[in-house]
Amino acid sequence: LLLRRSALRGMLRCHDRGQVETHSDRDGCGLVSRRHPHGRFAGIEGENVKTFLKEVLLPLLIALCLAAFFKPVYMADGVCDYFLMWLCVGFPFGIRRMCLWLVPFGYGISGTVGIFALNIIIGGLEASLRRFAHYDYWDDAVRPSILVEAQADLLLYGMGEKVIAQLIEQLAKGTDIHQIRNIRGTCYLCSQDEIPADSVSCASYRKVAENKESYAKAHQIQNEWQDAVYGKIIVQKQTDTEYLVQNPPMQTLTREELDHVFQLPFTRTYHPSYEAMGGVDAIKEVEFSIMQNRGCFGNCNFCAITFHQGRQVVSRSEESIIAEAEEMTRNPRFKGYIHDVGGPTANFRYPSCKKQLEHGLCQNRKCLAPKPCPAMDIDHSEYVDLLRKLRKIKGVKKVFVRSGIRYDYAIADPDPTFMQELVKYHISGQLKVAPEHVSDAVLTRMGKPENSVYQAFTKKYKKINQEIHKEQYLVPYL
Repeated sequence: LLLRRSALRGMLRCHDRGQVETHSDRDGCGLVSRRHPHGRFAGIEGENVKTFLKEVLLPLLIALCLAAFFKPVYMADGVCDYFLMWLCVGFPFGIRRMCLWLVPFGYGISGTVGIFALNIIIGGLEASLRRFAHYDYWDDAVRPSILVEAQADLLLYGMGEKVIAQLIEQLAKGTDIHQIRNIRGTCYLCSQDEIPADSVSCASYRKVAENKESYAKAHQIQNEWQDAVYGKIIVQKQTDTEYLVQNPPMQTLTREELDHVFQLPFTRTYHPSYEAMGGVDAIKEVEFSIMQNRGCFGNCNFCAITFHQGRQVVSRSEESIIAEAEEMTRNPRFKGYIHDVGGPTANFRYPSCKKQLEHGLCQNRKCLAPKPCPAMDIDHSEYVDLLRKLRKIKGVKKVFVRSGIRYDYAIADPDPTFMQELVKYHISGQLKVAPEHVSDAVLTRMGKPENSVYQAFTKKYKKINQEIHKEQYLVPYL
């Protein structure tokens, strides 16, 4: 038994201030507490007491009984085999509860009494976007870092390949996970005394939850330092005693490293467990799509891509992409149509300029808005060449580009070849673009080019269609 704070969402929780009042969690997985102004424990009665007895005391009594019953199994010569004890005591609860805490924060003398079996690491898109205090649409409220609510030991943000490799290397050496605080692309919780000296801080969870301007300024600080070259450690206070520390982003993968990732034996389909439910219809659009790049230097103010994948674009080599396309043609489900060759933005193949490789991307400036930066390298030649090679592969009937393209980047290219071949060969009747709005005042705040740029693209798109006698449409999504 270990003393540890826990505030796992979906279990009965008790806050430091106010009476606990419960309601069903939106996922249907338990009770979630809310504050009430009339005392801390006044509301823990009736159904709450039953829940406490069922979810806390009963499992604890069962665990103690099992521990006594299996004691001869895991004890030998007065020495306890703790792993064997964990298996013997935990198996009735299932693997999920064997790996989590049983008692929520608020009922222990100095925190939480619970059974702790494994270190918990969280990551992926949801964890990345919720690493700081964030607005939750379902709750219509600002929530603290997911690291606080999940009470995990470490959070990995970003795409994660290098982060995982470095983390595994340190864990393999026997390093305590709570001592691993030097890996880029990770977040952890610490006390005020442990905050790194060379860090920048943003407004606390409490402040951003109460004030929209503080929220906006905190996000600006978080966004300004999300750069692998000059990025700094960012700190945000979460509770009275806990501070979230975000290390700088991990360096972007090289083209060779990204190729290596896509050489892994992906199944290109959903998990077999979904077969009993009739499969997953959405797989039809993505099963035969090719991701050719990662990252986006568009950096629109409302978009989360740069906060997860970063602003520096990296793309796969032609050889890697062609090999994937050739592998598709050997799939019995392939009908000859590659549905997409794209990514966050389909027509980006390289970083926006060479300066950023040494100095990082410009702070508080955008590559494309309100006007394209004079230092930006605008070149579609490699993407055009790639699409030509894919069209020639035996068994491929059609290659589509269905990811959104940056129309402002496309028409800024003095070479018209990309626009001409895109319209002629790679549209299935409709092309998706994202003007996002029609008001220049709103577009400026969104970090997008003014509406006249979209109108110029529309005019050029229609002209090319008329020249090749095709009737194809634009699908602008706002």
